[in-house]
Amino acid sequence: MTALSFDNISLFINDIEPGCIAYIEQKFKRTDNLRMTSDVQLVQGTAKSTGLEGMKLDKIIVRNTFHHFEKPDEMCESLRASLKLGGRLYLFDPVPELDSDNDICEKAISGDFIANMVRRHGFDLVMEKEIGEWLLLMFEARL
Repeated sequence: MTALSFDNISLFINDIEPGCIAYIEQKFKRTDNLRMTSDVQLVQGTAKSTGLEGMKLDKIIVRNTFHHFEKPDEMCESLRASLKLGGRLYLFDPVPELDSDNDICEKAISGDFIANMVRRHGFDLVMEKEIGEWLLLMFEARL
């Protein structure tokens, strides 16, 4: 099996929980086909910050997390400050309006609430797709 190659790609894996960062680091060390390189970096975030502000990233993917943000306005500002102009933010979160069997996280918030909050912080909604109980929102960073 060959190692994955990230030619001209830098990947940042971010979490606010130190235990999660340590867990991911251990997984990388035990996986033969995916090695930590200078192209893959683990970044410790906070409740208010990605820790990547000013990086001018092309894409940020936030999966099953937005509804857990303790400081959503501050985090939206940080996400915007981490993306380049025209960069894409992908949010994939469960939403109550799509929950047909009442089994999603009790902290889940509506897709409209998420979309409106993110738009207020310098993003344009480009795409919205329902996937089961989940909503995928794609935003583009604007001035």
